[in-house]
Amino acid sequence: MKDEMTETEVRELSHAIVNQAYEYVNHPCHYGNGENDPYECFKVAEAYGWDKNAYRFTAFRYMVRAGKKPDNPIIQDLEKAVVYLQREIKMLKESAK
Repeated sequence: MKDEMTETEVRELSHAIVNQAYEYVNHPCHYGNGENDPYECFKVAEAYGWDKNAYRFTAFRYMVRAGKKPDNPIIQDLEKAVVYLQREIKMLKESAK
């Protein structure tokens, strides 16, 4: 078993890491299964018009990613979603007065 990587192996690994980071930014796996996923979080939000409402969109994003983002407990994301839903409910009640 060898202890060191060849220059080619290092280059290929570096390329893989850069590409992984790039996809993490553009189509994060915790919001769907990539660019071709018709149910990617952002596509669904846009289809329902939730992208135009910060509270609903943010709550939706937290619910979609719950349990999928590394080092982020499910309960933490769901509690964050509740906070944004409570803000939306408060705003709707105030505007109905």
